[in-house]
Amino acid sequence: MAEFTILNEKIQELTGKIRQRVAVEEALRQSESLFRELADAMPQIVWASRPDGTLDYYNRRWYELTGTREGDFGDQSWLPILHPDDRQRTLDSWYDSVRTGRDYQIEYRFKFPGENNYRWHLGRALCIRDAERNIIRWFGTSTDIDHQKLAEERLEGAVAERTASLQEAIAQLEEFSYSVSHDLRAPVRAMRGYGQTLLADYAERLDEEGRNFLSKIVRAGERMDKLILDVLTFSKVARAEMELQTVCLTKLVHEVIEQYPDLQSSEAEIEVSPLPSVIGHEPSLTQAISNLLTNATKFVPDGVTPKVRIHAQTEGSHVRVWFEDNGIGIPPEYQGKIFGMFERIHPENKYSGTGIGLAIVSRALKRMDGQVGVESDGVNGSKFWIRLRAGESL
Repeated sequence: MAEFTILNEKIQELTGKIRQRVAVEEALRQSESLFRELADAMPQIVWASRPDGTLDYYNRRWYELTGTREGDFGDQSWLPILHPDDRQRTLDSWYDSVRTGRDYQIEYRFKFPGENNYRWHLGRALCIRDAERNIIRWFGTSTDIDHQKLAEERLEGAVAERTASLQEAIAQLEEFSYSVSHDLRAPVRAMRGYGQTLLADYAERLDEEGRNFLSKIVRAGERMDKLILDVLTFSKVARAEMELQTVCLTKLVHEVIEQYPDLQSSEAEIEVSPLPSVIGHEPSLTQAISNLLTNATKFVPDGVTPKVRIHAQTEGSHVRVWFEDNGIGIPPEYQGKIFGMFERIHPENKYSGTGIGLAIVSRALKRMDGQVGVESDGVNGSKFWIRLRAGESL
């Protein structure tokens, strides 16, 4: 009797497990049936694969487009309609995702039977994992994006064409600016020269008011000549062919200080810390540094000896060089404007200049793939900086 009871319990336990398994299988069948109905209703191609990447399911859309019979699976079910140039990279990308479990996404071209051209598609797939994080299934889609790709290509072509036209227009404008500035120098220099001659040889024949007017003409000619020279310099920096190479900054800065007369006449105290080498165009870098130092020694309060400290810091693969002065400073609201053409903060009768010097610095740094900026509270001097790629030690 006891044996019969034990046997009955075993049968009931087994029956329960069978019923449970049947219920699970029925739920899976219903879930799979629902999935197939949803997949067949989608306009995209829907597919699924085993954990090893072998495709074993397509929705109705696939068969409508390819005309193949149901049951044709695996790589050979889709490789023949894939563009030859896309086959290897698509296989590599797919099996890399299968191996790593990463999401799959790629663009490729299909040509279906009866069509003359390949059409771009976006392929995507995600893996399904079990409780132990093992991949048990892959589900993916293939969406026709041919219209979007053609629109992108047309847009890129239009952008490239307009960019080329703009670059050509800029080049022509810069050439025109250079030509006009160059041609203007001759009459301006003649005007200044004749004015200086009149002052030197005929000043005694003029009354005080006449001499004053003539002096103003000479000074205006000098300012105009300086302005034209700065415009020419700006145009040269913008148009010149630049071969970037390693430049020893320490040597270059000392040469600028020794050779530029404006820096000598200011009796400035310039402290130069050891500086690293950078990648740049030496003539343009010379112009930029001389402009920064000239400004640093010029824009100081009356009666104050200009003091400038030059030092550098390494920032990964780049170098930032600082030019710190004890000048009048630059208010924060003007710091975004001073690198533009003809931008001046102070009246010319107090601080001479053309308003082009910092524009030359900015253009030169851009041409060298660099940057320029300034920090100042508007009272306690300014800290200008330039940033360039680091070069090899010389």
